[in-house]
Amino acid sequence: MSCFCLCNLNFLDSFDGKCSSKSVEFASFPSRDASGRVIGITRRYDDGAKKTLSGTSNSGVFSPTWLPLGGPVFIVEGASDVAALITHNFAAIGRPSNVGGSAIAEAYLNKDAKGRRAIVVGENDQKTARLNSAGFCTSACDGCARCYPGKYGAKFVAKQIGCEWRMVPSAYKDMRQWANSDRNFAISVTRWING
Repeated sequence: MSCFCLCNLNFLDSFDGKCSSKSVEFASFPSRDASGRVIGITRRYDDGAKKTLSGTSNSGVFSPTWLPLGGPVFIVEGASDVAALITHNFAAIGRPSNVGGSAIAEAYLNKDAKGRRAIVVGENDQKTARLNSAGFCTSACDGCARCYPGKYGAKFVAKQIGCEWRMVPSAYKDMRQWANSDRNFAISVTRWING
C-alpha cells in the first residue's frame, strides 16, 4: 500500500516522501460518524488482533478522502481493505464489521457520491467447521451469519443501502490480500466489476 494511503488512514505518523512507520506495536485507524467526526479508534496489533480504543465507539466507518476518485464506491470490511483500494485509486468506505456501518455508509453515499455505483464487498471467511452444527443450519449452508459471516454481511448491508454486492474472488480472503497478491490488481478489479 502507498505511504500516502497509510497516512490518510493514520497508519503512519507523516508522509514526507520517506515513508517512516510508527515504532509501536499497533496501527491506529479512526472511524467516523455520518458527519465525518471521529468517534472511534481501532487498533490493529502486530499479531493481527484488533481492538477498539477504550472510550471510543466501533460503530463508525473508515473513510479517508476518497471523493476525487472516480468510478464505483466499494463498501468493504475494515480499514486495511480501504487502504488497499485507495492505493490503487478506487473509492472505498470501510465497514466496522460484516454487518455494521450501513447507515453511515449510506449517508456518505447520499451526501458525497449521489448517483455513483456502490458495491458492497463480502469477505471469503466461510467457517466450514460450523456447517450443520446448529439447528437452523444445514451442511449446504450458503451464507448464514454463523457459517459465512462475510457473505451474510455483504447481502445484509447491500439490502440496507439498496445497492449491489459481490464476493471477493475465491482465491483471496479480502481486498487487502487480493491487492497484495495480484500485481495487476487495478486491472483485475476493473474486470471483476465489469464482467
